[in-house]
Amino acid sequence: MNSEPLRLSFKLSFHGDTGSSELEKILTDTEAPYFKRIRSASWLELKLLSHLAAPAVIVYLLNNVVSMSTQIFCGHLGNLELAAVSLGNTGIQMFAYGLMGIWSGLLGGTLLQTIILLWVTLRTDWNKEVEVATSRLSAWDEKRQPLLLE
Repeated sequence: MNSEPLRLSFKLSFHGDTGSSELEKILTDTEAPYFKRIRSASWLELKLLSHLAAPAVIVYLLNNVVSMSTQIFCGHLGNLELAAVSLGNTGIQMFAYGLMGIWSGLLGGTLLQTIILLWVTLRTDWNKEVEVATSRLSAWDEKRQPLLLE
């Protein structure tokens, strides 16, 4: 058996480290004005990310074209079929893009927050908290002032 580690034979990036080093040069150049650096860095980042985002955008647009063409063909069959395919496509797209994306993040975040709050609530010594609050309130007893000054 070969003990040599497995090596990747393809490039992981379109630009290698040139984009990273160029971005680093732009952001660390204190001679250039702040907004010019931000604009240049944003433009470079946009160029680098467009290579990753372009296929996703194209697939999203093609999915909408397929959905629209399906509705057009079903519209030739009749009104009931057109209504059914419209509701079906809308429901599937809402599930695919909405529920699986933002809703899963929302539910996961709520679940994590609930677990953390339960953990904090269960491990808190509430009798000690009441004692601390009472001592803080008793410090204010001698400094009472009327609510309305005359």
